[in-house]
Amino acid sequence: MIWAVLIVLGIPLWLIGVALISLLRARAKVTHIPGSFACKVRPAAEPGTPAEQFPRYTARAQWVHKVLVLHGGNPFLIVTTPFGITDILGSALSASSEPRLKRMEQPVILQLQTDSGSVIDLACPAAESQRLARGPFAAGPAES
Repeated sequence: MIWAVLIVLGIPLWLIGVALISLLRARAKVTHIPGSFACKVRPAAEPGTPAEQFPRYTARAQWVHKVLVLHGGNPFLIVTTPFGITDILGSALSASSEPRLKRMEQPVILQLQTDSGSVIDLACPAAESQRLARGPFAAGPAES
């Protein structure tokens, strides 16, 4: 009888363990994407309204032509979101006073305009801002 109880309880626990391990391995693979950089993204505040806070979790982003592909979410569920970027608005601003950016070393914020016309704030450490500068807008307009 005890073996039947252990089998009934043990199988779901093994399945849960296997699922957690596979989810954490997927997260580890995202952090090692070549050319990616650590960042946090939020919608930019409209004039006269307070800005939203940055998300709690740090995401990874990479440029694919003029699309910023963001791999983010909590540690167990990775959500990939593409942002078509048309322009970088302004220059990098220091963001040391942002509460959710305290763990980043010398965070900087860039405002990017998307294809839909909305503006997003992208925060990354100053050391990784060079990877961000390697995006499609670093060299200026493309020559045809």
